[in-house]
Amino acid sequence: MAAQLLSEKQIQMPHLPEQIREAAYHQELPIHHCQCHSEPAAKDLAALATKLLKVMKACAVVPKDKQNAKQGYKYASSDAILEKVNPALCEAGLATVCRLEILDRQPRTTGAGAIWELVTVRARITIIDTATGASIESEGIGQGYDGGDKSLSKAQTQAKKYAWLLALNVSTGEDPEGDERTDRAQEPAAICKKCKGPAAYTNDDEFEGQKIRVYFCEKCKHETRVKEDACSKVN
Repeated sequence: MAAQLLSEKQIQMPHLPEQIREAAYHQELPIHHCQCHSEPAAKDLAALATKLLKVMKACAVVPKDKQNAKQGYKYASSDAILEKVNPALCEAGLATVCRLEILDRQPRTTGAGAIWELVTVRARITIIDTATGASIESEGIGQGYDGGDKSLSKAQTQAKKYAWLLALNVSTGEDPEGDERTDRAQEPAAICKKCKGPAAYTNDDEFEGQKIRVYFCEKCKHETRVKEDACSKVN
């Protein structure tokens, strides 16, 4: 017999309705193993993916709207990303739930002797299809460093930002590997014009219409300027 007969032990299983248990006990009703529940799940996931494609298209690029005053670089803020993402999600019929987890908290002593805190947070965003209940998750890691009470909120904001960037493949034009300031900082030090010691690169400038590199000596606190083309020192 292709169908499996329900045994007396299986009849006692509480998840079966009472009428079916009794009928099966007296009539040996055949019980079939059905795998059809997996097909709707795959279908629901495909429907969710189709909706996500529309959201990804609407949020393909988020322009940089803020600038770090201290370090001078531009970046796309979390607000700008959410202002672009939220309307697209709502239009597609997708709801979201965000869960935050503190991974690490470390006190750090600054050069001035103050105690700051470095906080690392993980954001896990669940995207839910309101029509079917199908869902997917995306995670992002963020860090915040502050001397007051804002280190945690900074870490949470950054973690949520990168969770959305990863989930929707959002482009902001930011490329950590293309950080020219970091590349320049790794260049060999120049020779300080005053004390002949090492001088570290700080920034670019212009002198008489020519581009120059500015170096600073921590020992004698003297600035040395070097032409980029001729590599000769100028005052």
